[in-house]
Amino acid sequence: MPVVAVDRAMRKRLKGSPVEGRARIKTGSLKNTLSIAGYIKVRHEKLWIVVALINDEKAGKARSAMDALILWISGDQGK
Repeated sequence: MPVVAVDRAMRKRLKGSPVEGRARIKTGSLKNTLSIAGYIKVRHEKLWIVVALINDEKAGKARSAMDALILWISGDQGK
């Protein structure tokens, strides 16, 4: 799975954020659909699983919401 801010589709997302290099997220998209799935390493090396799917004609505009979800799960909401 791609490492956030390092690999493939995630290489330009969340660069410089607290989750850079600590999350592995696979992205997906189809017409009117956007998704992420993977895991985030949080304090004490605990892993949290994240899965999100948006199915709407404006789904392409939801990338920032999915990035915010990743940050929220990590406990580092922009800190």
